[in-house]
Amino acid sequence: MLSLFAEGFLIGLLVCMPMGAIGMLCLRYILVQGKASGLAAGFGIAVADAFAAFIAALGLTAIIVFIKSNEIWIHTLGSFILIGFGVYLLLSKKLNVNKHTERGLSHIFAIMFIITITNPLTVLSFTGIFVAISLDSLEGHILEVLALSTGVFFGSLAWWIFLILCTMLFKINEATVRIINELAGSILMLMGIFSLYFTWIA
Repeated sequence: MLSLFAEGFLIGLLVCMPMGAIGMLCLRYILVQGKASGLAAGFGIAVADAFAAFIAALGLTAIIVFIKSNEIWIHTLGSFILIGFGVYLLLSKKLNVNKHTERGLSHIFAIMFIITITNPLTVLSFTGIFVAISLDSLEGHILEVLALSTGVFFGSLAWWIFLILCTMLFKINEATVRIINELAGSILMLMGIFSLYFTWIA
């Protein structure tokens, strides 16, 4: 059980390290709204990763088949969410941190969870990793699956906590907030557009 937790921790850590659209949005929360918002975003991602790992390890074939058969629509939904956030950030001229941070923690958690879980690659990537390292034999072993997915949760969360600790060295003023919003918004919007293109055209 402990070895499964350790494997899950390492997998959760490694899955989060590549800074894609989700990582960029979480980083923006950390830099602009502070540690509490960044931690709420990290929790949302970590819970989604753990849930995806649980489904993949438990071998819930019906859910995996549903994701694969509806991948194009789930991917489209995720793409529009990214584009919407990108546009929102580009239009954000000013951010009152004290007003929005504490009140919006549950909202930030929910948004990051939804964005992560609506990406069909989240579940499918864990399935591929588990098969590659011969962990696909856990079907029906609920306690082992719980140990593995709990490890994934803490591994994923550890990465976001590490980012929070690293970014505590930065001083953020209004001009920096505007630059971060414009940069993050542009990247998220472009990623959403490219995702739509490769989903429907390429």
